[in-house]
Parts: sequence; C-alpha cells; structure tokens
Amino acid sequence: MNKTGLLDAAEVFDAWRVIPRIILFGYALWLAYVTDRLLTWYMALPIPAQTAQASGFCLGTIGALTTIGGYVYRIYANTGRSWDTQGRVTTSSTTMEVTK
Repeated sequence: MNKTGLLDAAEVFDAWRVIPRIILFGYALWLAYVTDRLLTWYMALPIPAQTAQASGFCLGTIGALTTIGGYVYRIYANTGRSWDTQGRVTTSSTTMEVTK
C-alpha cells in the first residue's frame, strides 16, 4: 500500500472512532460482569446475613459504577468530529479547511 492509502485508512479508522467505541463497550461489559457477580454474592448470603449493610454495599457499588459509566459516555460523546456542510471539520478544539 502507498502512503496515501494508509492515511485514508487511518482517517476512516479515526472517523469511525473504533478505539473509543471498544473502550465504551468494554466498560459496559465489565459493568455487567461486576453487577452480576455482586448480585450473585448477595443472593447467596443466608437470609439473616442480608442486612441493610449488605444491601447498602450492593446499592452503593452498583450506583457508583453506573455513575462513572455516565462520565465515560459523556467523554465519548463530547469528543470527536462535527462534520458541517461547508467543508470544515471541527474537532474538540480546532477547525480546519478540507480541500479535495
């Protein structure tokens, strides 16, 4: 492949935001796994051990991880490109003219 082809492939890879989507999907899978393990642990406790402290621990942990997930998604959604119809590509902090 020539340099132009590689640069075009890199541009497409960047425009599709492959790595941020993989990170976001990985976080969602990890959150589902942790939630499943935590709820499995809680349900396996004997009834007398299912106290307010154990319930609060589960609620607090799942709530904190879900809140962090909102921030992870916000970082993903607020970055990247904004394509307008005037031939300009705007990233999070710069604007440049695209000529073809």
